Amino acid sequence: MKGKLFHYLGMAAAVLMIVSAYLPWIYIAPIQATYSGMDTGTSNFGAPGILNIGLGILFLIFSLIPRIWAKRTNLFIGAAMVAWNIRNYFIFAHCEMGYCPEKKIGLYLTLILGLLMLVAAMLPYVPPSRIKR
Repeated sequence: MKGKLFHYLGMAAAVLMIVSAYLPWIYIAPIQATYSGMDTGTSNFGAPGILNIGLGILFLIFSLIPRIWAKRTNLFIGAAMVAWNIRNYFIFAHCEMGYCPEKKIGLYLTLILGLLMLVAAMLPYVPPSRIKR
C-alpha cells in the first residue's frame, strides 16, 4: 500500500507542478511587478515554467507505465526537476541593486513539489503481477 500512496502523491505533485508554473513566484515592489514561471514580463528571467511543465508531463506519463525503465526514467526526471527548481529559486530570489523581491507561494511550491516528485520516484509502485518470483 505504501508504494501506491507514493505513486499517487508523485502524480499529484506533477499536476500541481504544472499549476505552480502559473502561480506568482516573486513580487518586486520598486517596479510593482509580479512574476510567475510563465510570465516574467520584460525581465531577463526567460520562462522557466516551460521546463517545469514539460518535465511534469513526462513524469505523469512515465508514472503510468508499469515498466522498470519508466521508473528509472522518473528518477532522473525527479532529480532534474529538483536541480532546476533550486536554480530557479536562486535566480528569482536574489537581491539586486539593494532591492530584494518578495517570494510568493509559487516559488516555494516548485521546491516542495520537486522534492516530493523525487521521493515518489525513489519509491516506485510496480504492480504485483509485474514482479517475477
